[in-house]
Amino acid sequence: MYMKRTGGIKIDYSKHTFSEREKMYIKNEIVLLRLNYPQYIPVLVRSKSEKIKLRKYKFLAGSNLTIAEFLFSIREKIIVPLKSSESLYIFINDIIPRPSSSFSELYNQYKDKDTEMLILTLCVENVFG
Repeated sequence: MYMKRTGGIKIDYSKHTFSEREKMYIKNEIVLLRLNYPQYIPVLVRSKSEKIKLRKYKFLAGSNLTIAEFLFSIREKIIVPLKSSESLYIFINDIIPRPSSSFSELYNQYKDKDTEMLILTLCVENVFG
């Protein structure tokens, strides 16, 4: 579980909902990040499976990075590696984005209004049925 102390409160980024106070702090943090690093997209990665435990949940993705490239790199961040028979899928608002989609276009279309982050959900599926 990854917690970060932000402005006097601890935020658990592995959970799926945030309080209004946490949303406000996250949004303020993201606004500052976007001012300092406009070429990067703030990304929050969540998991629907207990199999997926990440070393960290927040990422800054290059605006030209594609979903396929991010998926490749995120596999290295999983604490317990997936089996060769398991595949990793990314969802944004219950939609599977095209692998060639860039983070800048996805951010403009799907960013979370409360936190200003692009929220991705990771799922594991058995490839062979």
